[in-house]
Amino acid sequence: MELLDAVRFENDLKLDAIMDNDFRLVMQILTSEAGAADERRRFSRATYVARATVELTDPMGHAHRIQLWSRDANQWGVGIVTRCTLPVGQSATLQIKGSDGVDIRARGCILRCREVLPGWYEGAVLFEHEQPSLAPATLDRAA
Repeated sequence: MELLDAVRFENDLKLDAIMDNDFRLVMQILTSEAGAADERRRFSRATYVARATVELTDPMGHAHRIQLWSRDANQWGVGIVTRCTLPVGQSATLQIKGSDGVDIRARGCILRCREVLPGWYEGAVLFEHEQPSLAPATLDRAA
């Protein structure tokens, strides 16, 4: 089975519209390095690839929107892939479509951000409040 057959994609976007060769390579690297022994999350996660936006507010109060992709999700956070580094620990608002197709705007913080390949970063956003439509069981039912 090819990697792309195993991941769930946002229903209203074609695969080619959200993925280029570099993004495919990043996803393959991240998928190959993950394993059951690497699972450190309290709640399980489901693979969920969708376009998303994170909004960061600088100390002067100016908001900056950054386009990114989710790679997995659970009710308490989303794994992300982005083209720019994100400030770890900073408050953020993530906007993403939930499994029911409804946009979610969830406040949280940047939990981690590390470079995977030159110019490509993976990280995570941890939510302040539970987001039930991103729970693995809900994502599995929507697939």
